[in-house]
Amino acid sequence: MKNKYRLYIILLCIVGTLLPVLIDKLIIANSYFSSGLKEAWISFFGSYGGAIIGSIATILGISITIDYTNNQAKKERNFVTTQENENRRLQIAPYLKYNQCDELLKERDYTDLPCIIEDNYNTFVNTSIAIKNIGMGPVINFNIHSLKFNNENLGYTVSSNGIIEKDETIYILFDFRLNLERIKNEDLIKAPQGSFTKFNVPSKYNKGGNLELLIGYNDLLENKYEQSLIITLTTPFEADKDELEWKYCKPNLRLSRIGKPCVIKN
Repeated sequence: MKNKYRLYIILLCIVGTLLPVLIDKLIIANSYFSSGLKEAWISFFGSYGGAIIGSIATILGISITIDYTNNQAKKERNFVTTQENENRRLQIAPYLKYNQCDELLKERDYTDLPCIIEDNYNTFVNTSIAIKNIGMGPVINFNIHSLKFNNENLGYTVSSNGIIEKDETIYILFDFRLNLERIKNEDLIKAPQGSFTKFNVPSKYNKGGNLELLIGYNDLLENKYEQSLIITLTTPFEADKDELEWKYCKPNLRLSRIGKPCVIKN
């Protein structure tokens, strides 16, 4: 729209610039016969051209004003509509609260989410996350997706067509099955001078890392939400007094980061 009016203004300036030249060529610098004086013709064309240019400028100015007013009115309508939609969304928006539960889930219903299953695993590490809807409305189409462990895509999604009602809690069991090998003495690395320990354990024995995932869900208006979680797996080590023999301590899982809910507009 701005480019259109910019073109009109440029054309108007060109016409205004060329008009005196045309009057000079057609009246002053020619030998055509005329019953009127050249001064009268110059005055006539000057007034006529000025009236046309003035009329065009007036129409152009009115058009710009009308378009500007319409655009402002449209922006205001869009703003009001957006605010009304946001108010409606907030009136039914769910909100999920996450708590880590290390006790065993015996009698409760829960969703088992196997994350890492290594060949010849010999150690089970799991934790449950209680997810409670403390928002204004129910959660629809709850799903867990985009799972990555240490930036490696795990390649599966957990979806549910069920509804998490207001004040309802569900439980997700995150399950790791690890093959914790015996730490060989010959693999130990001499620690640099000034270190607290004599030896370091090679990185191949460290099975820890971060499990990253996205929680997705909808509200009753089909607005989409996403929220990121990070669960950290640690596999600590301990050594005897002389640090000649190293072994694993008990691995553990910790809910280390909860991202803010992000609204994805339809």
